[in-house]
Amino acid sequence: MTLAPRRLLPIITLVVASNAQAITSTEYRALQEAQRQAWVVGAVDGILTAQLWQTNKEPEISKCLVGLHPTQIKAIFEKALEANPERWHFPAAFQLFDTLQEFCTVRK
Repeated sequence: MTLAPRRLLPIITLVVASNAQAITSTEYRALQEAQRQAWVVGAVDGILTAQLWQTNKEPEISKCLVGLHPTQIKAIFEKALEANPERWHFPAAFQLFDTLQEFCTVRK
């Protein structure tokens, strides 16, 4: 019996997540410039992929980000981080997701 790819996603996610370490925003801020850019690109890719798998349609956030350069997305995220130092101890990926949702709501 073959499991459908969508049914395997939670299993794959758990295996990967158990081996990966999430970084806080404080740890993100300590990364070098190129590392921060790579992290943002990877995190955005992960957010969009997760939404695509969950809904099986183009994520709303991806529609909002069309035309933006990765350095712009990084700058938007870092501006939000600097404005909210009380949140630096939270996972950076959660804050990136929140930042993108807020940005896209305003951009509509």
